[in-house]
Amino acid sequence: MRNDYEPINLNKDEARPRTAQTEPRAPEPDETRPILRQIAARARAARRAARGGARGASIPLRRKAETPPRAKAAPPRDAWLRGGAAPELETRDAPAPKRLAQQPELRLGAPLTPTAPPRKPRAAPRAGGARTAEQTAAPAPQARWERALPRVLKQLLSALLAPQRGAPSAAQERGASLPRLAAAPPRRGGEGGPDFSILPPARVAERLYIVGDIHGRADLLDEMLAVIEAEIGDETARRGAWLVFLGDYIDRGDQSRAVIERLREIQRGRRLYGVSPVFLRGNHEQLLLQALDSPAALPTWLAHGGLQTLWSYGVRPPAAADPEALAAAHEAIRAAFAPHLEFFKGLRRSFRRGALFCAHAGIDPDVSLAMQSEEALLWGAPDFYERGGPEDVVVAHGHRIAEAVDVAPGRVGLDTGAFATGRLSALRVDPQDGYSILQTGR
Repeated sequence: MRNDYEPINLNKDEARPRTAQTEPRAPEPDETRPILRQIAARARAARRAARGGARGASIPLRRKAETPPRAKAAPPRDAWLRGGAAPELETRDAPAPKRLAQQPELRLGAPLTPTAPPRKPRAAPRAGGARTAEQTAAPAPQARWERALPRVLKQLLSALLAPQRGAPSAAQERGASLPRLAAAPPRRGGEGGPDFSILPPARVAERLYIVGDIHGRADLLDEMLAVIEAEIGDETARRGAWLVFLGDYIDRGDQSRAVIERLREIQRGRRLYGVSPVFLRGNHEQLLLQALDSPAALPTWLAHGGLQTLWSYGVRPPAAADPEALAAAHEAIRAAFAPHLEFFKGLRRSFRRGALFCAHAGIDPDVSLAMQSEEALLWGAPDFYERGGPEDVVVAHGHRIAEAVDVAPGRVGLDTGAFATGRLSALRVDPQDGYSILQTGR
């Protein structure tokens, strides 16, 4: 068969020119490409049909997708303000939004308040069990809180919060004192009190009053002195009586200066004239004397409650612990305590009368009473509170805080935390009546 056609060169740049008029015109590349695509598509469709068993399936030619007409640009929104036609509102048939059931209608200016679901009506009380208006009324929040909080937890909270009275506050910085605890009438130990039968006889020929740690509570000291004055009576009966203070007159409480003033009145005979007073030194007075001797000892004293004592003397504590600030504060502190310095330096370490041995913190059981060290008398010994004093000796001491007067074999503890609990305790020793307890405050 004669081939009247030559191969078609699809490259425009290398297309061969026509040689004779008898040769047919070669198609342009743009005309052949769609045809080639259709032929290739038919071939692929035929192969798929042959594999699937449907030979000769006709494949419709794809048409070029029609481009949708371009939407006409909308006029600007403010065209009608400049004299144009008003814009037409677009109205479409859209479904109405769903509204919640019982939704209140909103109005301009109306407050937006949430609507609570309606409550179910309460069932009527059964017969015989009707409740009064007082029973149906909701209890007060504090009453519910009191019922819900266990009694043990309330006691624990009161015990933890009570010592905070001794901390300095903004009221002290302004020169105001902390509120006083309500005082209760003094009471004497008797039934239900400590058991003094475990103590040996006092073997004293005169009456003794031994007062525990005061710690800046001049109000409680005044109450105790009033009770003692009422018991002793006139001046004749006072002669021979002893009034012993176990130390720790200052710190923690906010009336330390007033306490020292009361004790000096007794020392000078202006109060309880005829009674023989004895003033023992406590560890807090020892810390004060060390701070007055050296500025380096000021931080230790202030950390043990000396801040409240400074406020009572009208001295502002040092702003920092650097040597310059301590040196400046030290001069002011020495000047403030100068009137009472002789009193603090004259405090005794111990006192003995009959079977009674008085010291602030007790004794060292392994050392004889005549050889006790200052550390044992002012700070106590580790095993003294378990072993007590020697045989036939009763050691009256303070220093160790207890909820009530602590009576144990060979000792009596009289520190009931007056600065925190509001109770100041004293031991009364009488030649005929023996031991008893006096207590002031609540």
